Amino acid sequence: LVDLNGDGATLKDSYDHLLQSMMLVDDSGHIRVRETERAASRMVLAVDHQGRILLIATHGAVTLADFGRWLLQQELGIVRAMNLDGGSAAQLAIRTDTFSLTHKGIFGGGASPLSPAAAGVSVPLPAVLAIVAPKSRGD
Repeated sequence: LVDLNGDGATLKDSYDHLLQSMMLVDDSGHIRVRETERAASRMVLAVDHQGRILLIATHGAVTLADFGRWLLQQELGIVRAMNLDGGSAAQLAIRTDTFSLTHKGIFGGGASPLSPAAAGVSVPLPAVLAIVAPKSRGD
């Protein structure tokens, strides 16, 4: 997760694949979005102090600025976070051998990101980010 406003502008050349979106929380802990009343489901990619990448989605509708503040208040050790999308495009599907989850994003009136919201509406997505576990070398 590279912030192109900082030293990351030259680091981007070392990657084969890039995903571009707006920074939500930068390395100095600043919220990098405007205060608005627009609430929706949110999805962010974040990096913690151990360098792990976290994918975080809300169940309810929340503003971006409120979500950024909430992320910093949690004990997740987040050092930077990038907003991916909101509203009906903030969809998530997880499938493993032992776990399955489908989440459909919503627009809404500011429900807490911690409480479940009404069922979302499924719409075609213009872009998809897929995270696939690598196969073992024996496969």
